[in-house]
Amino acid sequence: MLKLIIFLAGLNVLSVFEAKASESLPNIKGIEFPFSFTVATHEKNEGIIKNEVKLFQIQCRPDRCILKRFSLNNCKKNQDEQLSSKPVGGNISTDTDFLTAELNNGILKMTLYQATGHNMPATIIATFDNQYLTKLKTFEATGFIDTNQSLESFYANFDKRIEYVPVKGKILKNLDCPIFLPGIN
Repeated sequence: MLKLIIFLAGLNVLSVFEAKASESLPNIKGIEFPFSFTVATHEKNEGIIKNEVKLFQIQCRPDRCILKRFSLNNCKKNQDEQLSSKPVGGNISTDTDFLTAELNNGILKMTLYQATGHNMPATIIATFDNQYLTKLKTFEATGFIDTNQSLESFYANFDKRIEYVPVKGKILKNLDCPIFLPGIN
Protein backbone atom coordinates (compact mmCIF):
# COMPACT_ATOMS: atom_id res chain seq x y z
CA MET A 1 0.00 0.00 0.00
CA LEU A 2 1.55 3.26 -1.15
CA LYS A 3 1.11 6.29 1.06
CA LEU A 4 2.22 9.82 0.21
CA ILE A 5 1.77 12.77 2.54
CA ILE A 6 1.95 16.35 1.27
CA PHE A 7 1.62 19.45 3.44
CA LEU A 8 1.40 22.81 1.76
CA ALA A 9 1.80 25.30 4.59
CA GLY A 10 0.90 28.37 2.60
CA LEU A 11 -2.37 26.84 1.49
CA ASN A 12 -3.29 25.04 4.70
CA VAL A 13 -3.92 21.86 2.73
CA LEU A 14 -2.94 18.45 4.02
CA SER A 15 -3.50 15.59 1.62
CA VAL A 16 -2.85 11.95 2.33
CA PHE A 17 -3.01 9.64 -0.64
CA GLU A 18 -3.65 6.03 0.11
CA ALA A 19 -4.93 3.29 -2.17
CA LYS A 20 -8.40 2.38 -0.87
CA ALA A 21 -11.66 1.21 -2.33
CA SER A 22 -14.52 3.70 -2.16
CA GLU A 23 -17.46 2.42 -0.16
CA SER A 24 -21.05 3.12 -1.04
CA LEU A 25 -22.44 5.26 1.79
CA PRO A 26 -25.60 7.35 1.46
CA ASN A 27 -24.14 10.70 2.63
CA ILE A 28 -20.69 10.46 1.02
CA LYS A 29 -19.68 9.90 -2.62
CA GLY A 30 -16.46 9.86 -4.62
CA ILE A 31 -14.02 10.17 -1.71
CA GLU A 32 -11.35 7.51 -2.17
CA PHE A 33 -8.54 8.79 0.07
CA PRO A 34 -8.26 10.89 3.23
CA PHE A 35 -7.66 14.64 2.99
CA SER A 36 -8.20 17.74 5.11
CA PHE A 37 -7.92 21.50 4.82
CA THR A 38 -8.67 24.68 6.76
CA VAL A 39 -9.65 28.02 5.27
CA ALA A 40 -10.28 31.38 6.97
CA THR A 41 -13.34 33.25 5.67
CA HIS A 42 -15.43 36.36 6.28
CA GLU A 43 -18.86 37.52 5.18
CA LYS A 44 -18.93 38.36 1.48
CA ASN A 45 -20.81 41.64 1.84
CA GLU A 46 -18.12 43.08 4.08
CA GLY A 47 -15.51 43.30 1.33
CA ILE A 48 -12.75 43.59 3.90
CA ILE A 49 -12.36 41.70 7.14
CA LYS A 50 -13.78 43.97 9.77
CA ASN A 51 -15.87 41.70 11.94
CA GLU A 52 -16.22 37.98 12.50
CA VAL A 53 -13.70 35.58 11.02
CA LYS A 54 -15.04 32.07 10.40
CA LEU A 55 -12.64 29.15 10.07
CA PHE A 56 -13.89 26.15 8.12
CA GLN A 57 -12.00 22.91 8.70
CA ILE A 58 -12.93 19.90 6.59
CA GLN A 59 -11.63 16.40 7.20
CA CYS A 60 -12.65 13.59 4.85
CA ARG A 61 -11.89 9.93 4.42
CA PRO A 62 -13.70 7.28 2.35
CA ASP A 63 -16.27 6.51 5.05
CA ARG A 64 -16.85 9.96 6.65
CA CYS A 65 -16.43 13.71 6.34
CA ILE A 66 -16.40 16.10 9.28
CA LEU A 67 -17.09 19.83 9.00
CA LYS A 68 -15.81 22.02 11.83
CA ARG A 69 -16.56 25.74 12.05
CA PHE A 70 -14.95 28.21 14.43
CA SER A 71 -15.90 31.86 14.90
CA LEU A 72 -13.34 34.43 15.97
CA ASN A 73 -13.47 38.21 16.42
CA ASN A 74 -17.16 38.23 17.25
CA CYS A 75 -17.06 41.21 19.62
CA LYS A 76 -19.85 41.52 22.20
CA LYS A 77 -20.17 42.75 25.75
CA ASN A 78 -19.39 40.09 28.32
CA GLN A 79 -20.92 39.67 31.78
CA ASP A 80 -18.69 42.50 33.08
CA GLU A 81 -19.93 44.82 30.29
CA GLN A 82 -16.52 44.74 28.61
CA LEU A 83 -16.18 44.22 24.87
CA SER A 84 -14.69 40.80 24.21
CA SER A 85 -14.76 37.93 21.74
CA LYS A 86 -15.66 34.42 22.82
CA PRO A 87 -14.45 31.80 20.32
CA VAL A 88 -17.32 29.56 19.26
CA GLY A 89 -17.07 26.26 17.44
CA GLY A 90 -19.10 23.32 16.29
CA ASN A 91 -18.83 20.25 14.15
CA ILE A 92 -21.00 17.82 12.23
CA SER A 93 -20.27 14.70 10.24
CA THR A 94 -21.74 12.70 7.38
CA ASP A 95 -22.71 10.09 9.98
CA THR A 96 -25.81 12.25 10.49
CA ASP A 97 -28.49 13.14 7.98
CA PHE A 98 -27.47 16.79 8.27
CA LEU A 99 -24.30 16.66 6.13
CA THR A 100 -23.56 15.20 2.71
CA ALA A 101 -20.29 15.27 0.75
CA GLU A 102 -19.43 14.49 -2.86
CA LEU A 103 -16.04 14.71 -4.58
CA ASN A 104 -15.95 14.76 -8.38
CA ASN A 105 -13.03 15.85 -10.61
CA GLY A 106 -11.33 17.86 -7.86
CA ILE A 107 -14.53 19.63 -6.73
CA LEU A 108 -15.84 18.91 -3.24
CA LYS A 109 -19.49 19.79 -2.68
CA MET A 110 -20.92 19.59 0.81
CA THR A 111 -24.49 20.30 1.85
CA LEU A 112 -25.25 21.12 5.48
CA TYR A 113 -28.92 20.95 6.45
CA GLN A 114 -29.39 23.46 9.27
CA ALA A 115 -32.88 22.23 10.23
CA THR A 116 -34.64 18.89 10.41
CA GLY A 117 -36.15 17.33 7.33
CA HIS A 118 -33.35 18.53 5.04
CA ASN A 119 -34.46 22.14 5.45
CA MET A 120 -32.33 25.32 5.34
CA PRO A 121 -29.51 23.86 3.23
CA ALA A 122 -26.14 25.60 3.18
CA THR A 123 -23.59 24.65 0.52
CA ILE A 124 -19.81 24.50 0.53
CA ILE A 125 -17.93 24.15 -2.74
CA ALA A 126 -14.15 23.69 -2.66
CA THR A 127 -12.29 23.46 -5.96
CA PHE A 128 -8.83 21.95 -6.12
CA ASP A 129 -6.20 22.12 -8.85
CA ASN A 130 -6.46 18.43 -9.72
CA GLN A 131 -7.91 15.08 -8.69
CA TYR A 132 -5.16 14.64 -6.09
CA LEU A 133 -6.32 17.75 -4.19
CA THR A 134 -2.83 19.23 -3.85
CA LYS A 135 -3.86 22.91 -3.96
CA LEU A 136 -7.11 24.59 -2.93
CA LYS A 137 -8.08 27.04 -5.71
CA THR A 138 -11.52 28.34 -4.69
CA PHE A 139 -13.84 28.07 -1.70
CA GLU A 140 -17.38 29.31 -1.27
CA ALA A 141 -19.84 28.75 1.54
CA THR A 142 -23.40 29.95 0.91
CA GLY A 143 -26.78 29.80 2.61
CA PHE A 144 -25.65 29.83 6.24
CA ILE A 145 -27.91 31.13 8.99
CA ASP A 146 -26.53 33.54 11.58
CA THR A 147 -26.05 31.42 14.69
CA ASN A 148 -24.94 34.43 16.75
CA GLN A 149 -28.34 36.10 16.82
CA SER A 150 -31.16 35.76 19.34
CA LEU A 151 -34.15 33.58 18.57
CA GLU A 152 -36.32 36.69 18.20
CA SER A 153 -33.87 38.19 15.69
CA PHE A 154 -33.65 34.85 13.85
CA TYR A 155 -37.40 34.78 13.19
CA ALA A 156 -37.38 38.44 12.17
CA ASN A 157 -34.59 37.71 9.64
CA PHE A 158 -35.69 34.18 8.76
CA ASP A 159 -34.87 34.44 5.05
CA LYS A 160 -31.47 36.10 5.53
CA ARG A 161 -28.56 33.81 4.69
CA ILE A 162 -24.84 34.46 4.92
CA GLU A 163 -22.23 33.83 2.25
CA TYR A 164 -18.62 33.36 3.35
CA VAL A 165 -15.64 33.98 1.07
CA PRO A 166 -12.00 33.08 1.76
CA VAL A 167 -9.46 35.51 3.09
CA LYS A 168 -7.16 36.50 0.22
CA GLY A 169 -3.52 35.59 0.71
CA LYS A 170 -1.77 35.13 4.01
CA ILE A 171 -2.48 37.86 6.52
CA LEU A 172 -1.95 38.63 10.16
CA LYS A 173 -5.08 40.13 11.68
CA ASN A 174 -5.21 41.87 15.00
CA LEU A 175 -8.54 41.05 16.57
CA ASP A 176 -10.87 43.96 17.23
CA CYS A 177 -11.27 43.03 20.89
CA PRO A 178 -9.64 40.70 23.43
CA ILE A 179 -10.63 37.05 23.58
CA PHE A 180 -12.77 36.13 26.57
CA LEU A 181 -11.33 33.08 28.38
CA PRO A 182 -13.83 31.59 30.82
CA GLY A 183 -11.67 30.02 33.54
CA ILE A 184 -12.54 28.40 36.84
CA ASN A 185 -12.96 30.61 39.92
